Formats: sequence, structure tokens, C-alpha cells
Amino acid sequence: MKEKIDFDKFRRLISLILYQDEQDDPILSELDGRALVFESLESMILDMWKIREIMRKMSDGNISFEIVGIGPIFDAITKLQTKLKYLNTQMEALSEGDFSQDTDYFGEFSSAFLLMKERLFEDMEALERARLMEQELKRHFKTIFHMIPEPTVISTLDDFRILDYNNAYLSNSGYSEEDIEALNEESIHIYTNDPEKRDIIKHMLHEQGYCENIEVKFKTKTDRIRIGLVSARLYMVEDVTMVVHVIRDITLLKAYERSIKDREMQLELIFENSPIGIIQYNPEGMILNINQYFCNLIGATREQLLNLNMLLLPDENLAQVIKKSLTGNTVFYEDLYKSNITGKEVYVRATFAPVFDDSGLMTGGIGIVEDYTERKEMEEEIRRLSVTDKLTQLYNRLKIDEVLEMELERAQRTQWPFGVILLDIDHFKHVNDNFGHQIGDKTLYDLSRLMEKNVREIDILGRWGGEEFIIIAPKTDVEGTCVLAEKLRKKIEAYNFDKIDGLTCSFGVAIWQEDEDPATVISRVDKALYKAKAEGRNRVAKVLK
Repeated sequence: MKEKIDFDKFRRLISLILYQDEQDDPILSELDGRALVFESLESMILDMWKIREIMRKMSDGNISFEIVGIGPIFDAITKLQTKLKYLNTQMEALSEGDFSQDTDYFGEFSSAFLLMKERLFEDMEALERARLMEQELKRHFKTIFHMIPEPTVISTLDDFRILDYNNAYLSNSGYSEEDIEALNEESIHIYTNDPEKRDIIKHMLHEQGYCENIEVKFKTKTDRIRIGLVSARLYMVEDVTMVVHVIRDITLLKAYERSIKDREMQLELIFENSPIGIIQYNPEGMILNINQYFCNLIGATREQLLNLNMLLLPDENLAQVIKKSLTGNTVFYEDLYKSNITGKEVYVRATFAPVFDDSGLMTGGIGIVEDYTERKEMEEEIRRLSVTDKLTQLYNRLKIDEVLEMELERAQRTQWPFGVILLDIDHFKHVNDNFGHQIGDKTLYDLSRLMEKNVREIDILGRWGGEEFIIIAPKTDVEGTCVLAEKLRKKIEAYNFDKIDGLTCSFGVAIWQEDEDPATVISRVDKALYKAKAEGRNRVAKVLK
């Protein structure tokens, strides 16, 4: 006889079947020895257990096992498994891009699956468009990359191994694509020729992510050294850090800079060692630079002269010359210059000219200054010798003729008369014959010095020829001229000449008359001298008309 059913116990057993952890196995053991008690419910409990296990597997995604069971519940589960298998097949096809699958089989899932398929199809089209766009962008990037006029390289960050390069890099380095492909097997690196700069660039990239205008030396395929300014920046590609390097080749620029520097050094050497003074000044007239020759020329130091304003020089004539040069004119200056710093006087000849830049803007001026003192003295000496009698050191006849012309012009202009005295040594031949020409020459020289001491500052004394001398007395009438002649006669007569017993002279006097020319005056004074000699010598005679 069967035992009475314990429904509370049965309820707990069902709960254990539904909620028991799969690691626990005591559920079925609860039925051991109780078949008689639950004989009427045994099959139902076992089916529930199977259903639980089937649903657990399917919820874990396992739909490939065989379902064993009888009844409508198992039939329904089997149909569900079949649909899930078909759905899985459809999903795999969709994942491979096949959107031709029929969705009617899914029943109540058909609309949802159709919507999902449509959205997946749209997403796949969008992905395809994105892929095509990406390819197009890559093509554009490659085109732009190769159009960059500067050598450009993409490399790794750790060792600067070259990953990509543009045509400008090939042209600049001398490598071909085949060369680089061959070298890539051994790995070609950038900056291998300049490790110090490589470390600087790497440090800056790590610190701030970029660097700009780092001067680096590169070696070409033919081992020629080229110099470039490198600007590099980090960028990420699929979580991989890369570096793009743009290299501006400045090899020619550096060579040009060296050439300019060499030229500047040469110009500086020329500037400093020039045998003439050179001054550079700005548009305001301030001295910017001077060479050592100019400093020595006026006896000043460079420090004393720098920043001196030449427009404010006490020498107004020179200041005006500088001012005119700053208006765009080349100006010549020649004069005796006295330094306002040292007080040194020097005769200079100088040319001051404006300086313009490439745009035509005047940037200041330059002065070329020559010490003309010695040459000026030489010129003065030559000029003096050309108008001086060598023996007596008095004016010669050429100079006297010039002075006569000048006095004639002044007399005509002012109506002031001037007198002319012509004197001749009495019996000078006797001196030469008795004492020799050396004593005769000395006597002429001593006589010249004696007359120089006794004429006025305004009087012009010269040797007319042989033992004849002439005196031009500006602004002097006949009485004054005669007084001067008599004074000289007495001084000569009283003078004790060396080696000779005594010396006298005869004097002729004439005064310029209106409308007379020099020849007429000389003719009259010559007649006056002849008259003095005819009347007994050692006297003054005059001829007025």
C-alpha cells in the first residue's frame, strides 16, 4: 500500500529542481528509496529536470545537442532549437556580408530580423563608403606627401628607422627607392651622421611632442654632407607612435653665409688696415664705425669718436658737407681740420657719400678721409719754389708779374695807387771778379734778408733778374714810395757785408697812373733806375710820367 504524499516535501523538491545550483547533485538522490512514495509523479519530475538542463545549455549558447524527450513541451523546445540553429546560420551569413537570406522562416522574429538585416546592410554600406573614403584619403595624402617640396620622412620614435619618405627626400639624399628597400633589410635610420642632434631631437619629442628648426648634418648616398633644418612632430597611427620629419635643406644657404662671413672678414681687414680713414654714420649723422687710421689721423680713440654727431661739429663747413651727403649727394671736402676732441690740426681731403640698401632706402653715409697734410705741404713747397728765386728765396719774376697784375686790378677797382721800386747793385761785377761768385751769391742772399727786414708787411719783394730787385708797394703814393726807397738805400749803404768793403744800390721809383698796364709801369721805373745810375749811382730817382 502506497504512502501518503507529503506535499510540503514535494514543493521543496520542485523548488530545488528549478533553482538548485548545477554543482549540487543531491536532488535525484532525494528520490532514491522513495519511488513508491512518488511513483505517480516520478516521470513528471524527471522531465522537469531535463527541461531545466536543456534551457541551461541553450541559454549558454549551446544549440547543437540532441533533445531527448516526449511531449508537447519537448516538441516546442525542439522547434525553438531548430529556429535558433537557422537564425545562427543567417547571422553567420550576415556577418560575412550576405544579405540575401530569407526571413519568413523566423515567424514572429521575421520583422525584427528583417529590421536588423536592413540596419546591418546600411551599416555595411556606410562601412564600405568609409573604406573607400579612407582609400581616397590615403591616395590624396600620398599625393600631397610627395608634392611637399622639402624632404619629408616618417620614422619610428625609438630609433628613427625610416618607414616612409617623399620624392624630395630621394632627390636630396641621392638614394633611389630600390636603394632604400635594400637598406631597409638592414634598417635605414635618419640622423645617423649627427648623433648629438639626434639625441636633442628625441629629447624634445619626448618632452613636448615636437621640435623646430634644429640644424642637422646629413650624409647623402655619395657621402656628401648636407645641412638641414629639421622640424619634427609626433603623431599616432592605430596606437603606434610615429614621427614626421620635414627637412629644409640649407646647404647652399650655409655656404652663402660662410661666403658672406668670409667677405665680411675681408672687408673688415681692408677697413681696419686701409691707408685712408673711413667713417660710417647713420641718417642722423651719428658715427657708427671708424677705422684705426682715422683715429690716428686726428689723435682720438675709437671710444671718443663712436656715437659722435657729425652734424653738430664746430666746423660748420664740414657739418654742412655731412648734411648734404645725407640728402643723397656725394660731396667733396678739402680743408685744414682741427679736432674738437684733441685739438690736433690736419689738412684733409675727404669724400662723403650716401649709402642705400637694396630697396633704395638711405641707411646713412660713408666718408673716405685722406691725410693731405704732407702732400699739401709738398704742393705748397712746389708752388713756393715755382714762384721763388732759388738763390735769394725771394719771389721770382714770374710771381712778380702775377702780383703786378693783381695790384693793377685792385688799383683800377679801388683807385688806390701803388708804387714800384726797381733797384740795382752798384758795380756788382766787381764783387764777383774780386771775391768770387760764392761771395757774390752770399752777398745777394744777405742783401735779400736785409731788405726783407726793412720793408712793410704789405710790400712785395722779389728778384727781377741778375743783381736787380723789385718792390711793389700797395696803397702807396709817390712820396711814400720814395721814402721807402731812401730808407732801403741807407740801410744797404750802412750794412757791413761779409768779405767786401761796402755795397751801394741805385733806386728807380714809379707810381701807377690811371689806365696804365704793368708793362708801362715797369718801363717808367726802369727809366727811373737808369736815371739814378746816370746821376752817379747810390741814389733814388723817380719818373712820374
